[in-house]
Amino acid sequence: GNWRTTNIENVVYGPHSVNNQLTKVLETLNVSKVFIITGNSLMNKTPVIKDIQGLLGSKCVGVNFSIAQHAPEDKINEALNQVIESKADALLSVGGGSPIDSTKIIIKKLLEKNPSAPKLKHITIPTTLSVAEATTGMGYTDSSGKKVSVGFTNRNLGPEAIIYDSSITLHTPMELWLSTAIRALDHSIEIMYLPRAQEFPTRQISLLYVSKIFKYLIACKNNPKDLDIRTKLQLACYA
Repeated sequence: GNWRTTNIENVVYGPHSVNNQLTKVLETLNVSKVFIITGNSLMNKTPVIKDIQGLLGSKCVGVNFSIAQHAPEDKINEALNQVIESKADALLSVGGGSPIDSTKIIIKKLLEKNPSAPKLKHITIPTTLSVAEATTGMGYTDSSGKKVSVGFTNRNLGPEAIIYDSSITLHTPMELWLSTAIRALDHSIEIMYLPRAQEFPTRQISLLYVSKIFKYLIACKNNPKDLDIRTKLQLACYA
């Protein structure tokens, strides 16, 4: 076998980890101009993005909150243009699979435009359990309305840092929260039958954490405000 990691350098987890660790993550990655990619609900129906903007202060050089479900390509291109204008050196995706995948696509498009340019760093704060942050693959909806899934072996297209903050996930509707855990479970089962998946550690870890997803999914349903359980569920889905 030959197992290689993606370019993830840092996985931070625990309640209030955004407040406690975000600025440290930026320092570790040596970035100072952060552009936020998110969705309308997080921007306008929760305090999440405004709180993050407050934490970043002058380091926040822009926000795009037009990314809708299934990542429409026209909205991705709109965000791409804003990122270029902002001269950001890092992208911060906040939300579920759509803003996370959209950010990966923006980075891919930037590298295609200028292959010699340094890659923008990608920090992500997931608010669902779909674990788009754990892969270099991505999906979007093209201009005709067709959903497109794109897989890449380039491990550098993934995020450099992930912040799992269970306190922020309290703003995610419970039905969405739990249903995306089933998506993570789907990924774990697929890995067991994927021919190119490595026996160790990929399949072994997937097999181990399937049971933990079940355990913490039920516990979270019964105790929806328990941040420790939510953190354990986040980590089980990531694994």
